[in-house]
Amino acid sequence: MILFLLKQVLHARWKLLLGFSLSLLLALSSIALLAISGWFITASALAGLTAITAMQFNYFIPAGVIRLLAFIRILSRYFDRVVNHDVTLTLLSQWRVWFYEKLLPLSPAKLIHAERGKLLNHMTQDINTLDRYYLSFFLPLSVTFIVLMAVIATTFYFSPMISMLSFVTILFFILMTVLFVLPRALSAGSKIQESMMRLRVECVEFFQGYFDKQQYGDTSQSLTDRFLLLSYFQKKMAKLKGLSIASTSFFSGLTIFLILWIAIPLVNQHILSAAILTLLILLVLGTFEQLSVIPAACLSLGETAQAVTELKKVVNDSPEVVFSAQHAQKMLSLDLQIQQISFHYPNRSQNVIHDFSLMIPHREKIGICGPSGAGKSTLAYLLTRVWDPQSGDIFIGDKNLKTLSESQLRQTILLVAQNPHIFNTTVRENLIFSRKDIDDQACWEALKKVVLADVIRSLPVQLDTPMGEFGKYFSGGQIRRIAIARALLFPTPILILDEPSAGLDENTMTTLWENCAEDFSRKTIIVLSHDEKLLRKMGRVATLEN
Repeated sequence: MILFLLKQVLHARWKLLLGFSLSLLLALSSIALLAISGWFITASALAGLTAITAMQFNYFIPAGVIRLLAFIRILSRYFDRVVNHDVTLTLLSQWRVWFYEKLLPLSPAKLIHAERGKLLNHMTQDINTLDRYYLSFFLPLSVTFIVLMAVIATTFYFSPMISMLSFVTILFFILMTVLFVLPRALSAGSKIQESMMRLRVECVEFFQGYFDKQQYGDTSQSLTDRFLLLSYFQKKMAKLKGLSIASTSFFSGLTIFLILWIAIPLVNQHILSAAILTLLILLVLGTFEQLSVIPAACLSLGETAQAVTELKKVVNDSPEVVFSAQHAQKMLSLDLQIQQISFHYPNRSQNVIHDFSLMIPHREKIGICGPSGAGKSTLAYLLTRVWDPQSGDIFIGDKNLKTLSESQLRQTILLVAQNPHIFNTTVRENLIFSRKDIDDQACWEALKKVVLADVIRSLPVQLDTPMGEFGKYFSGGQIRRIAIARALLFPTPILILDEPSAGLDENTMTTLWENCAEDFSRKTIIVLSHDEKLLRKMGRVATLEN
């Protein structure tokens, strides 16, 4: 994963180089402006002590340099923000797309039981945290290293002793920061990131089950505990931040004190001028201001490292099913053959389906019944390759399901699940799935067949009615019928309906079935159900037993 992040960074290397150059120019111009301004003020004051020195002193060149540096600092600060934020946002968008591409093959098998709040945290908080690798770590540390070398070289030119003293105290400050702050920041930062994720999970679960919790008087103590735990680690991080600021100020003051202790005798002996001493002191002060990014980088590293760890758990996970990259040749027939399949869920040893075989000719209507837990829904998942059986094979005509590409399989078999997914968008978008070849007339015809057209027409904006998250503005029966209408709009030759009559009264289900008879006559229909009246409409019924 780290290699990928570096690869994405290198793709934007020209923007990165420009952003780095602007940041370096900003840092150098700021320190130079501070030091030269101090030198100019001191030199002007000393020159004004006598009329002769006042007349000989050149005010114009230093004043011009100061104005130039101020102008450079203003421009570099503005363009530094523009370029580096553009780079960061570009990288974040690339990382988010990359993560989604890694996540998609894991769906739905690896994500069926995943916590929604955790996935949301991965796609938002964890990805957003990655920007600190560039903005809070790589960029400021690189700039600081070059600034430090430039300042040490400059001070060495004027006074090797002061240069060596500054270098030793700065080196000691860096070592103390790395040895003391970094380990504690890594621990606290990872705990903050983890606590934030758990709090987000709790919040999502709380709001999804809000009405149930209200009904049964849930005080949501767990949510409060998560918040308090997050606050505890944030306080620890705040203390570390305060300690880092204090240590920077302490070492800055200590360095200035030692420089004055060494340099004042040199000034008295006229070995070093007071104006140059002022310049050196302000150079060191400006350097310590730049060095403050080192503790800040250490403080941000813990959260970033934890975010990378969490993302690696997802992106390094292997999908349960790997589809063929190439399209198989055209199937000679659409007969479905299930040959002695056995299946157990991951991390479980007991088979849900054992040595099951079934032959389903094309365009047959077959019902599959059995007690709860017998494996009806599992069979549907195997037919759509959410999972593969541990033994046995499934064929469509002469083609093994495993030889089909994902697009071939999805164009051949369609599943209307027991709990169909509804997107948080309009009725129209939930029906057409962004397909441009389906017009409103086709949508109304499909809704009419599932006995829902009159209900949708009665709504103020009809097909543009938002369905809400998980279809919360519609009943369970209406959601199931919209899912069936959606299936009718997609011309797959094999249709699997898992408990299609759940949430529907007998008259509505009978009307729906009669309306869809012509569409169903062109397809293989597999109905997984407990509904005996619905199963009587099937040409054949198979029973799954535990």
